[in-house]
Amino acid sequence: LRLAFAAPQQGQEEAGETLVVAGTDQDGDVWVTGIELAALEHRMDSAETEAPANLSRGGAAFAPIIVTAPDDTLLAFWWDEHDGLVAANGKLSTSSVLSGTVETVVTSEIWSEPRPVPLPAETPPRILTDAAGRIHAFWLEGQAGTGVAGLLPSSAEAPSEGAPDLASGIQALLLEQLLGGQASATETDSLQLMHAQLAANGTDWSLPMVLAESAVGFDIATDASGALHAAYIDTVSAPHSLAGVYYRQFGQEEARWTSPTAVYQSRYLRSLSPETARVSLAVEDTGGVYVTWDDLRQLHPVLTYSADGGGMWEPAKPVGDPDRITYGGRLFSVPGGETQILWETGGAFAGCNLYQAPVSDVLAGSEDAGRQVLEGLTDCPENDRFLPLGEGQVLMIAGGGSDALTLATWSGEQWSLPVRSNFEFEDPESGRRVYLDELQAALVEGLTGPE
Repeated sequence: LRLAFAAPQQGQEEAGETLVVAGTDQDGDVWVTGIELAALEHRMDSAETEAPANLSRGGAAFAPIIVTAPDDTLLAFWWDEHDGLVAANGKLSTSSVLSGTVETVVTSEIWSEPRPVPLPAETPPRILTDAAGRIHAFWLEGQAGTGVAGLLPSSAEAPSEGAPDLASGIQALLLEQLLGGQASATETDSLQLMHAQLAANGTDWSLPMVLAESAVGFDIATDASGALHAAYIDTVSAPHSLAGVYYRQFGQEEARWTSPTAVYQSRYLRSLSPETARVSLAVEDTGGVYVTWDDLRQLHPVLTYSADGGGMWEPAKPVGDPDRITYGGRLFSVPGGETQILWETGGAFAGCNLYQAPVSDVLAGSEDAGRQVLEGLTDCPENDRFLPLGEGQVLMIAGGGSDALTLATWSGEQWSLPVRSNFEFEDPESGRRVYLDELQAALVEGLTGPE
């Protein structure tokens, strides 16, 4: 299978970053297509992409996932009703095309044939790669029929599973408390946080390992050394382990997980469910690790920090205006810059009120920390991911798992205007119109053309 991306402009030696998008069509097939970010900025509604590729060709696919390996190899995963989890590898290449007297560079991608990679997961996992090219899958196991927070980036990131509605969850808890009742807790005692790994071109996952016995939310991050970092909320209190937020690290040299380190412990966390739990993690190249989670008792997110790679943790600090209900804290690292934290305020009928601050301001206890950002958004981001673009820049991709993606770029000082786009195209074989849903995206670095 060969996929042609949009070519760079005439005279341009290096193409900009390419957004590679995977999604399912109305017939149950997984397609992959791509478009340069610069071109997407000028297509506000529907992105007409170039020569998409049908990866599944079976009509029984759903919940696609796409990630980028360290060498810019693309890895696509999806669930097949007959074969279970399936994977395909894609690789970029460049070639010169002479049009009249003008030579341009065309970027193409060649995909392998799909191969089954059975994974004993009950729900679509969150998949990512490390610096060595190994593939890691994380999922919550043990409860059927409930959307799992933290699994997908939104539909896939796991396949972006159904993302929890934090605003609705918090409001439901508040309403029950105001009425004098107790918020009903979802039965989550059996939800285990699982991890398995797969070689870059392998078909057999490692034996799944239990990272937490009763998790309701988690986040995973990688650092420049290739180490994996996990933060999760465990709701079970036992003599040897209290309910709380915990941290573990998977080192590349040791190839094993460290013992859980308590970031924060509280019996109040026992009432959280996958619908109301949210935890976010960010790691800096200097070794600093940040974790934020929503504290439903204090009605705002809190933020903590470890300067030694997760060994010791500072006391958690509240995020946002103490006189307002805030929620939905999420962190993102900035290449060569300071880690930022975003959070929401208001309610389900107040539109999107999104605020942001450098983590240092929040940890310093600044009362005026935070300014409103991305005011052009009608709805606050869901199933969002933050991908590094370059020195001081980050790309936000929101809406994973839905039929439209919202993108915005952080320049180090401000956000660009958000762009919301659907992805549709003409099937090159049948000529029919294809509309993609369950969208997931990855970013490929710009390529230098021949001299």
